[in-house]
Amino acid sequence: MSRTADILSNCKIKLKQVSGLDIQDTQLYFASNLIQNQILREAKCNEISFVVTFVSATEAYDISGNVPCLIKELIPSWDDASDIEFVANTNWKEYRDLTGDYPIKCTQFANSLYFSPIPSSTDTVTVWAYKAAIKSAEKMAIAVEPVIPESFDKCLIYGICSEFDDKFLDRFVAELNQVKNITHQKVMKNPVTRSNW
Repeated sequence: MSRTADILSNCKIKLKQVSGLDIQDTQLYFASNLIQNQILREAKCNEISFVVTFVSATEAYDISGNVPCLIKELIPSWDDASDIEFVANTNWKEYRDLTGDYPIKCTQFANSLYFSPIPSSTDTVTVWAYKAAIKSAEKMAIAVEPVIPESFDKCLIYGICSEFDDKFLDRFVAELNQVKNITHQKVMKNPVTRSNW
């Protein structure tokens, strides 16, 4: 049995035993995609990384192949770089007109990243982000397994069931809170050691 089949089977059994409901697979698939999106946003369990290559005098960079995502860290490629701070797009006006050789601020509007000061070189920035939603090609189906890690399957099962009966909602929330802390995390920066001898 595949992972998807196991999840759907568990959901059907729980819904039948607890609620007396007989739910069709298409309904379960739809609910599974809603719940996967919620788990991705709340647990931040899938990390992605991609590189943005600057074009001189260009402020906006299309990242549509990598969205939706929640930006975690921006790592510049140039030597002695200051950190690039990710700011809310509601505050972008106050940073948009900064001057300098390299960007120090970044924000996201829809499918584009904006940098300020506007880059004047062809350097790169590596973006670490959390996947915030599944893409249409990743929607759970017979031959498509969930994008969330297997350690979240129990959470996914209770989440799907909670879409059909509120009796499962407390268990889903408890499972989600428990698994939020087991995600892997990329190292933010190289550790700096200082000796005092």
